[in-house]
Amino acid sequence: MIRRRQRMVRVLIVVGLLLMACALRLPRLDQLPPGLFIDEGANGLDALAVLQGHHALFFPENQGREGMVIYATALAIALLGRTITAVRLPAALASIGTALAVFWLGQVLFDERRGKGEVPTWRGLFVGGTAAGILAVSLGYTTIGRDSFRANFLPLLLALGIGFLWSGMKRGSLWRLTLAGIFTGLLIYTYIAARFTPLLLVALGLSFLWPAIVRPAHIRRYLPSVGLYLAVAGLVAMPMVVDFALHPEYFGSRSTRLFIFDPLVNHGDPLGALARNLRTHIGVWGFAGDPNWRHNYDSRPLLNLPEALLFWAGLLVALARWRRPAYRLLPIWIGSFLLPAVLAYEAPANTLRLIGTVPAVYLCVGVGLWHAFDALARRLPGRKNEDGRVAWPHYAAVAAALVMIVAQGISTYRTYNGPWAAHPATYEAYRGEWTNLTRLVNASPAGSGDVYVIPLGNQFTDDSHEYNFRYLYDHTVPAHILRAAEPEAIAQFYRTLADDQLAEPVRRVRLIDWTGGTHWSGDATGRYAFLLSKYGRLAGEMERPNFRLLDFTDLILDRPWSLYERLEPREVVYDGGISLTGLAFSRHGGQQEPAAQPISVQPGESLWTALTWRADRPPAGDYKVSLRLQDAEGGVAFQTDEYIWSFDHAATTRWQPGETSESLVVFTLPQDLAPGNYELRLVVYDDKTQTPTVQVGVWQPEVTLARLQIKAVSHAAGGATADGNVGRVANPSYKLIYRAGTQ
Repeated sequence: MIRRRQRMVRVLIVVGLLLMACALRLPRLDQLPPGLFIDEGANGLDALAVLQGHHALFFPENQGREGMVIYATALAIALLGRTITAVRLPAALASIGTALAVFWLGQVLFDERRGKGEVPTWRGLFVGGTAAGILAVSLGYTTIGRDSFRANFLPLLLALGIGFLWSGMKRGSLWRLTLAGIFTGLLIYTYIAARFTPLLLVALGLSFLWPAIVRPAHIRRYLPSVGLYLAVAGLVAMPMVVDFALHPEYFGSRSTRLFIFDPLVNHGDPLGALARNLRTHIGVWGFAGDPNWRHNYDSRPLLNLPEALLFWAGLLVALARWRRPAYRLLPIWIGSFLLPAVLAYEAPANTLRLIGTVPAVYLCVGVGLWHAFDALARRLPGRKNEDGRVAWPHYAAVAAALVMIVAQGISTYRTYNGPWAAHPATYEAYRGEWTNLTRLVNASPAGSGDVYVIPLGNQFTDDSHEYNFRYLYDHTVPAHILRAAEPEAIAQFYRTLADDQLAEPVRRVRLIDWTGGTHWSGDATGRYAFLLSKYGRLAGEMERPNFRLLDFTDLILDRPWSLYERLEPREVVYDGGISLTGLAFSRHGGQQEPAAQPISVQPGESLWTALTWRADRPPAGDYKVSLRLQDAEGGVAFQTDEYIWSFDHAATTRWQPGETSESLVVFTLPQDLAPGNYELRLVVYDDKTQTPTVQVGVWQPEVTLARLQIKAVSHAAGGATADGNVGRVANPSYKLIYRAGTQ
């Protein structure tokens, strides 16, 4: 009778776990998270390479990743196509499987038998069911479980490996021990934290030696089982071990740069850094959470208050009952897999690096709840059963577990699909603009004559930011990611469009103008818009989150492009270690004007100036330029300020002596600017101290760049432009937006 009821309860728990875990981890995988992150894009690209026959055990791109997630993703792409869902589904299924594995592991560890009949008590079912239920509805691990993190495979295989090892040793079952070895050996193919599995196994094994010293027969009894387990695990792991031996750089490709005992990482305070890291990571279990929006919502603790109290109570119970193997396993497990997070010092707590602790942490929650009510059952007066316990506290424990799980499940569903999904920080964390951009590109019909240009500054030193775009991009129309800040960027830009013109007439260039996120690069990305408006016509624009889409038509591609036709030498040496070496100036879209002569312009007209720079010695500050339009009475009628960047997007304090660069400043005169004579003056100043650097020998901060004669507004048609075409005047409504202080 008891067995039948337990089987029914077990089936109900499994069904409930599947419903909860699937409801939280599977719906709308292509929409939430709101963007394919670069790590997920890298997994997708490697999976596509696998489908094309390029096989590996370790994939070195994107700082290196173990292969299990790649091959699982390749299978999903083969079934579902080149989609976001295919990238995320394997990890989501692994996360669901982890909840089921924890439920089973709880029974394996905590089942007790009632004498000769071997009818198990309800403790294993309760501990496993509570642990798995709370894990299934966890906000933190729901968030992580919906991402294509290779780490999601670690707790699943770890729980299965320990479970089959435990039951195999207990029953002397060869097939269980073989499966335990297979799952343990596969761990090395999942995530870097899996390399701490031997520490867990050694510590656990040593914990069994204290009675074996007295009774060495125990060692002889279990040696064949241990030998089989280790042999199978070693054979399964051997290919990756050999790969690491042949390529030792793979083994430390991620971990060495974060190792806490590296002086460059701990800044000369290894013990202090270790203590801080330990404190912050222990703190996720009830005190403070992971601030990464790809792991969490609003830095919430991984365990809410009731869960945290039960976890710490369960851990204390496990320590107090350390003589019992199942109990002492839990603190050994948590301690072993706490180390990957503690030894990697980068930022506040990282729950992804703690993912190896997941089965033990949630089993501690189940242990804490069971023993809290079991203590009541022992001590409360009333009719007791044959175990010396009052019956009703255990029913109350079941009710408490159900209330906790349902309440947290509702909270997780609402939080994830509501404030987390809608929060701008989530969109930023997943680089949602890249996914939206790729969908926009893919929506353009073939043969439309559209060409997409995506400018980036040189602060992006590798291709990692492009992985998500490259995975989703279907090549229906040309799309080019170009480095905008390189010295040869303009020539490359022209050659790219000219090559497209040879393949198919270019009717429209659709330029991405970053307005947010991490991709904007000072005036560097604005140079493409400047060139396209100079050699073409702005035909429209569209606002999207974090970028604008600027459409240019009527392009002139019969000769190379340049920012300016000539550069006027101008030697201004500043005492801050930087010099102005050249100047070009004109109306936007008009004939370049000699800066030495007065220039007649109208209010609302768009102007530009190009300034070239040289570092004479390491500059004393991060300098900005301030262009100021000064009237005849000395008042400042207009001002615009911009950073001085190097070609690789470095502020001036990072320049080396002799390093050169140029600034392009595009600005629009105010519509209400009064007619009269003005001077365009330049001031170079330290952005941090807001103090100008002065000219050597002159000791004044201001330099006059050009003289302007502001005329009354005229509605006459524009004249000849720099390219000789009558009427090709820049659209006065178009303006390159300067984003003050953005880096």
